[in-house]
Amino acid sequence: KMSNAERDALAIRFRRAMHYAHACFGRQAFRKPAAGGPLNESLFEATAVALDNLTDKELDALVARKEQLLDIYTNVFKDARVFESVTWSTGDPTRVEKRFEGLRRVFAEVLQ
Repeated sequence: KMSNAERDALAIRFRRAMHYAHACFGRQAFRKPAAGGPLNESLFEATAVALDNLTDKELDALVARKEQLLDIYTNVFKDARVFESVTWSTGDPTRVEKRFEGLRRVFAEVLQ
């Protein structure tokens, strides 16, 4: 029931998030750190939303600090609860919140 303008605005936000996901993570975007492997739908969801909630200035800062970002990202997913939130029972509300919180934590730490 969205208007064309609302759909267009949503498409712009989506493309922006995808651009920055690639700029920040490269080919590792939406993949579990260290494990690599296929694209992970849960990581796609959480990463896209977390990136969409940042300003252009914050997103540019993440790109500029890409090495730090990747280190912190890898470390956050060493937390078993965060790793499990993108691995098993990913629809469980507690795990959904855990992965969203994990991505917010990664970006907040890099942007300090």
